[in-house]
Amino acid sequence: MVYLMGKFKVLFEGDRAVVIQLRDGVRTQDLVNEGVLIQREDGLYTKDNKKVIISESGFFLMSKPRLTSSNYGCGGSVFEVFDSAVVSAGHVLECSDTLVVGNKSYRLGFKRIRLPRTYPSWVWDIFRWIGYEPYSPFDYGEASIIDYDGGAYNIAIPYPRAIYVAGNCFERYGTNCLGIALATPYMDFGDLEALVDRQLIVDCTYWDYEAIGMGIDIGKVFVNYGGNKYALLKPALLIKFLNQAGIPGCSGSMVYPTPSIYMFP
Repeated sequence: MVYLMGKFKVLFEGDRAVVIQLRDGVRTQDLVNEGVLIQREDGLYTKDNKKVIISESGFFLMSKPRLTSSNYGCGGSVFEVFDSAVVSAGHVLECSDTLVVGNKSYRLGFKRIRLPRTYPSWVWDIFRWIGYEPYSPFDYGEASIIDYDGGAYNIAIPYPRAIYVAGNCFERYGTNCLGIALATPYMDFGDLEALVDRQLIVDCTYWDYEAIGMGIDIGKVFVNYGGNKYALLKPALLIKFLNQAGIPGCSGSMVYPTPSIYMFP
């Protein structure tokens, strides 16, 4: 199949199908009337009997959305985008002001953030001495997206879905890498148990890859939030990575069971 006077562009051509993009102002019926395409009951065909699919745009690389900051040099991954709102870890949204989707950037508006309580290490020493454990269950945030004209992201992933917040490796292909995920405020804590002994996906949108891990156990974890501030997170899901690790930038990722057809050996 070839171009016809610049009226359409062939995007894909195979043995059974052709994908074309019409030029501005060109109608499908124009090509039928000129004998280039054949109209049948079940759709359009070429003269050599290939199914014709019309695409409104060309093919382009698909990239995952990510959160960035213009002032603080921080950012992270996206848990979910729905309507005109984005969800991520609280500590990611706290310092982020921009959602990047492909080659477009959107400013963030109103935020609702739930951060864990953090204290200096010397305060934790006092807490241990008196037997006090001020734990936090959430590191979660939502933000509105100003003038958002993009689509939803991750809304079709079935429950349970946890949110990735911390790890112990800086290298994507490091060894003995572990990660921590928490519940969201909209799920029962008991749902985290359903992720134990399951192969999991950590959807690291910031770096555009999916890490595979195993849910190991539910417990409490001491996490360094920077600036000599520490938080006790509970209940927390421990993840052992099997291929790539959840590294800085992956915080905020959605964590969910791997479909059986994609099981990692």
